[in-house]
Amino acid sequence: MAAAAAAAGGAALAPDAPAVVPPSCAAPAGAFDGDNSNGTPLPVAGGGGADAGAGAAAAAPTKGGSRGRAPRGAAVPSPSPSPPAAAPTTTVAFDAVRPSGYVLPGVLEQVDGSPSRHAIVMCHGLLSTRDHNFAPALSTALARATGHAVLRFDFRFDAAPDLEPDFRYRFSGFADDVDDLGVVLRALTAAGWRPWLLVGHSRGANDVLTWGGSPAAVAASGVPAFAIAALSARFDMPAMFTRLFPPETVATVDAGGVAAWESKRGALTVTPDDVEVVRRHMDMGAAVAAIPPDVPVLLVHGAEDAVIPVADAAAFQAARPSMEVVVIPGAKHAFAGKVPSRTLLDTVVQFATRAAAALHLPTVPPA
Repeated sequence: MAAAAAAAGGAALAPDAPAVVPPSCAAPAGAFDGDNSNGTPLPVAGGGGADAGAGAAAAAPTKGGSRGRAPRGAAVPSPSPSPPAAAPTTTVAFDAVRPSGYVLPGVLEQVDGSPSRHAIVMCHGLLSTRDHNFAPALSTALARATGHAVLRFDFRFDAAPDLEPDFRYRFSGFADDVDDLGVVLRALTAAGWRPWLLVGHSRGANDVLTWGGSPAAVAASGVPAFAIAALSARFDMPAMFTRLFPPETVATVDAGGVAAWESKRGALTVTPDDVEVVRRHMDMGAAVAAIPPDVPVLLVHGAEDAVIPVADAAAFQAARPSMEVVVIPGAKHAFAGKVPSRTLLDTVVQFATRAAAALHLPTVPPA
């Protein structure tokens, strides 16, 4: 693992610098995957292996500049001392439309003058949106480093009884997200783009890993070659319900009832069927093992993540040993804070450039 990170330009971890800081397993009451968190200064523990190597519409552009052991090995890709040259970017609306007519709104960011038609797709987490936390900054960093367009979009959330009467936002709605992701990828392809890198945070990380491990989903999306960057992904799916909800909600649903869920985005519900999805029908070990072996996969986790414990990162690596794993000491679930966020951006950008080279995709960084 250290060798892979060093190849990415990182330095060896100093002997007195811990690879990880084992966090507490307990999530704070009411914490959810989409919640903000605050970070502290950090080094980075790295890992690697073989993996290191509908329709759309555009609008007027705008200018924009668990207790457990962490993954083995450690290395430090040093954060950039200063941001790269600020190549100007332009952001335009890009809306993918589901067969029902339900619109998945998005924004596509491009470096001005880049000839590339390759695209990177970013997926947000539970109860979140495309502009959550580090997403806009990561979009710009990826666009500037590769010359590729970067799409951030919103998964379905609001009910639309006239279009999709059976849709309801669920804490375990991963299958809905994967279906939305397929719509977005097909919309990009139909518009002449070539999506290849999928970046997901939290629930979005599980979405992109689940998509990549499903041959049917990949084939339906029409993406011939791809890479995945999963940030703060959850491995222990059966534990998700009890980690996210208070004991009274767990007791109500386990007794066969329907519980009210007062989320930060409004009143929702939790049903026994919702819980069955994560307890019995989501095997993330099988999902990542099913991703084709030539697909570059990166997993990044904060060592002080109180929402999804860092032990989940070690479990992912055990299930797919070639996966490149980077644990950021001091970082929480959303990598907030100047140094954690800067290190996250550097780590994902470095992976993207290596993965593009491994897939023989040209990058067009600014001069």
